[in-house]
Amino acid sequence: MNHAFPNLLTGGFVGVDIFFVISGYLIPQIIVREIEAGKFSIAAFYRRRARRILPALFVVLAATLACGWLILPPSEYKELARTAISTSLFVSNFDFAKHTGYFDTAADLKPLLHMWSLAVEEQYYIIFPPLLYVLWRYIDRRNAQGLLWILAVAGLGISEIGIHLFHNAAYYLLPFRAFELLVGALFSICGLPPLSNERARHATSLLGLGMMLVAIVFFTPDTRFPGVAALLPCVGAGLVIYAGISDETIGGRLLSFAPIVYVGAISYSLYLWHWPILAFLRNFTSAELPVTLATCAVLSAFVLAALSYHFVEQPFLSAWGRTINYWKLFVIEAGIVVLVSGAIYLSHGLPHRFSPAAQQFFAANQDFNHRRDECHDNGDQDGIAYTKSCVFGASTVKPDLAVWGDSHGAELVAYLGERAAREGRSVRELTSSACPPALQFATRKRPYCSRVNRETLAALIRDPAIRTVVLTANGARYGDKFELETGMRASINALLKARKRVVLIKQIPNMPYDIAEKAGISEQYDLPMDALGLPGSTARADAKTYDTFLDKLSREYGLAIYDPKVVLCAADFCHGVRNGSIVLYYNPDHLSMSGVSFAFKPLADDLYGL
Repeated sequence: MNHAFPNLLTGGFVGVDIFFVISGYLIPQIIVREIEAGKFSIAAFYRRRARRILPALFVVLAATLACGWLILPPSEYKELARTAISTSLFVSNFDFAKHTGYFDTAADLKPLLHMWSLAVEEQYYIIFPPLLYVLWRYIDRRNAQGLLWILAVAGLGISEIGIHLFHNAAYYLLPFRAFELLVGALFSICGLPPLSNERARHATSLLGLGMMLVAIVFFTPDTRFPGVAALLPCVGAGLVIYAGISDETIGGRLLSFAPIVYVGAISYSLYLWHWPILAFLRNFTSAELPVTLATCAVLSAFVLAALSYHFVEQPFLSAWGRTINYWKLFVIEAGIVVLVSGAIYLSHGLPHRFSPAAQQFFAANQDFNHRRDECHDNGDQDGIAYTKSCVFGASTVKPDLAVWGDSHGAELVAYLGERAAREGRSVRELTSSACPPALQFATRKRPYCSRVNRETLAALIRDPAIRTVVLTANGARYGDKFELETGMRASINALLKARKRVVLIKQIPNMPYDIAEKAGISEQYDLPMDALGLPGSTARADAKTYDTFLDKLSREYGLAIYDPKVVLCAADFCHGVRNGSIVLYYNPDHLSMSGVSFAFKPLADDLYGL
């Protein structure tokens, strides 16, 4: 439900963690029982996992690739092919850790994003059963249980450290999630005595339910997670299971209604189907699904999950399914997915699926500053020295204007350079991704920003040719507003003291999806182009804090200020495509060269006295 209605239950993402606990509870119990009966076999364990996991998984992968053929633009279809390969090999969590922040807007559009948790679980069950066999077979039970406690506590510590040092990896990768599965194992096989008191059982089950509900209701994407915060839903799930070991509980009764039991039965297929349906709808319509579409998506997921459960899962779990060689099945199915997906990937997403007109819209993704790689630091150069920075415009004159900012300045400076050339003038580019023009400002991913900005400011002050400095940033996207505002104020004070003219640029509308790709899809399926964009009220709300701060600076210091939303947002809608043919953005957060020349023409007219 959280994936379909993210604003309804903001902490619904903890469902994955609860599932890890349930899995971590059930499977160790089965393994220990077989070890103690002398019947445990690693091969038989993996055969059971294959019967449970593979058939429905590959049906969903095949359906997802087929739907992607119809719906996804070339770049997204290429990415889907890559993630289909990593999913079929159970390493998609590494793929997404490298390429995707889980709560990024773009994450909602990736049809196989949810498969990261399946990869974590399967990686865990490559390691855990052999480890558990050794512990139970060759070490005293009490010592074995003690070691599992130590592993769980160590895993929690690793997770908590990880969310502070490398959050994306901590979200997706096994070392930072293993403690959640181990929580289930602790409740299952680590010697906790069953609760014999009826009131204690009921109270424990309700406490567990309450802990899970608190996490589901009050956690948000801003919650530092997993780490210690994950203990709330994980221990809650463990308590509900633990309370019901010896007898029925109130919490258990609440979860034992027939519809809930049936949802539990089809939960694996529901897990597989729900996210691709939502992602494809968002790709085809909008990132924020209307309630009616989201509801239809949920109902469709339940229907497909029921069909998958009865006609795919159950036959393979029956006596007939036990006759199949699952190693061969895995090799064949994974081989097919890898071969088909590899062909899609190597062909760059099969662009010829689309008409030439649609492909022209997709090509707008390349409509950016053609010197970006040379002149803009995208995070791989630790900043570009002032003496090596690029100049646009007339090559025979020193620049009298500089654009200083983050990546939002890269296309602006190229456009201003075109205008400057007509006037026999030039402009200097001083841009670095995720580095706004704010002294002492830095982020975890860009620790060098403070040094770069300090050096840039000193060079600007020393350069007598520079008379005007344009400050620009994607201000709505920086979390530490105090540090941003304090740093920009310090930069402006220093520039004004050096008698430089300062021009402030307000926030551009950040789009909820890739406009060029949406435009190509709209062209292919004859959908209205004027629906591509976002409401002006949404754009203003997103920009409110940053724009209000800039307005305050403008009044305090008497600075010139320019708001591109005045041009980009007409009739309270910020369009992504102009006149049905001109794509204004080359990705969700950056104006294209066409977009910059449209949005900033009044500013250029003012700067060059036209």
